[in-house]
Amino acid sequence: MKKHNLISLILVVLFCLSPLAAFSEDVFVVIMKKQEEKKATRWSLAEWLNTKNRMGLMDQWLALHSSSESPFEFSGGGDFANYDLKNKINDGSLPTTTSNKANRGRFAAYVSIVGLEGMYESSDEKYTAYSALLNLRLLGTSMQSTNINIQYGMRNLKFDLNEYQNYFYGGSLTLYMMDFFGLDALTRFYIGKRAGHGTRMSGNLTELGGFIDISFIRIYGTWFKELLKFTEVTPSYTQTRTGVRAGLRFFF
Repeated sequence: MKKHNLISLILVVLFCLSPLAAFSEDVFVVIMKKQEEKKATRWSLAEWLNTKNRMGLMDQWLALHSSSESPFEFSGGGDFANYDLKNKINDGSLPTTTSNKANRGRFAAYVSIVGLEGMYESSDEKYTAYSALLNLRLLGTSMQSTNINIQYGMRNLKFDLNEYQNYFYGGSLTLYMMDFFGLDALTRFYIGKRAGHGTRMSGNLTELGGFIDISFIRIYGTWFKELLKFTEVTPSYTQTRTGVRAGLRFFF
């Protein structure tokens, strides 16, 4: 009899505690939900610094990509070069090297991020060359700011009574280290094309330099290396021009 009373008492206690357990579970759910809501709206110094950093990067990106007040830009100038020409004929003979001088003039015009540029060059090698190219500015607000450009164009080269017309593609970088001083770089690849006499020419050009801006005047110096390959001719040969340029450029 006592055993049956004990069992009955345990059942009664469990029956009474079951609603309390369910209630406790509901209270726990409500508490956790409220904690999540508090966490979502919680302000912290770390979060504020992260938000400020993100907003700063967004403002910087917008500043680098925003157009200047006037979408029109013009520049012109010229330079002279001292360089060595290395001729290597692929017939087993030793290469030859000569020293030469060249002069170059250039003009560029931009409307917003699109620019047209022309160059003319002559050398005491008895060669002349002119180039016309299209620039597309991917980064930067002007020619006198940090900028990145991609370019596509055509060059006409005449020497040794021969004429070569090559399309080319490449890119340029201008990086301001200070308000008045910066570095620039250019790379260009000439697409191989056969001339009228059958010789095929291809090659590439690399330029690295620095400059100082004094208001609208830029004084610059550049190291350059141009490699030209002449094939589909017997014997084939290569020409390498390596030297330095110095000149002035004006911005309007």
